[in-house]
Amino acid sequence: MSKRLVPRGDRASEQVGSSVTSVIARLVGGRRAAYTCVAGVAALLLAVVAMAAPASTSALAGVANGTNQFGTRPAGYPIVTVVGGHTFVTDNAPITYSGGLTGTVDSWAYLMINNSTGLFSGFGYETCSGGCTIGGRTGGFDAIFTLSGSGPNFRRVETLSGTGGLAGLVARGPFEGSLATGLGTYSYAYRFNQ
Repeated sequence: MSKRLVPRGDRASEQVGSSVTSVIARLVGGRRAAYTCVAGVAALLLAVVAMAAPASTSALAGVANGTNQFGTRPAGYPIVTVVGGHTFVTDNAPITYSGGLTGTVDSWAYLMINNSTGLFSGFGYETCSGGCTIGGRTGGFDAIFTLSGSGPNFRRVETLSGTGGLAGLVARGPFEGSLATGLGTYSYAYRFNQ
């Protein structure tokens, strides 16, 4: 009788995978249900990601490039909390865009900073309630973004969707800037679905 030789790392992975499946199986009523549950969650996550961003920027019709400037924060911002070796920041500031996208947005960001390395990451959103222009149309938009950086410099990727005169807007692209100067640049590939 031959034995199947399994490298130590693979055996540990198999045992962890088997343990996770066993726990899910007990919770949802059997192994088949566990696999169905895991497949359903994976499908749901893929659907959410597909709805949150355009399929690719290559299908987008135009590119808006320009600069932006952070404005004065409202009273009480930023909110800073230090826990262990990390600093958590909640920030709110207006941002004025010029160039291919014009208008002023309200921006919220939530950051986690590693105090020993200075590296940070986070996410946030922007809202233009009207008066923003891109591609010759004027209206509002909502944007979500992720960001990361080191020291005062950061890079974020935004996904925008329009309202009002910007209904049907789908846009995505990088936004780079400096927390020290409040200045940044952007390049958003966009299209209108309507």
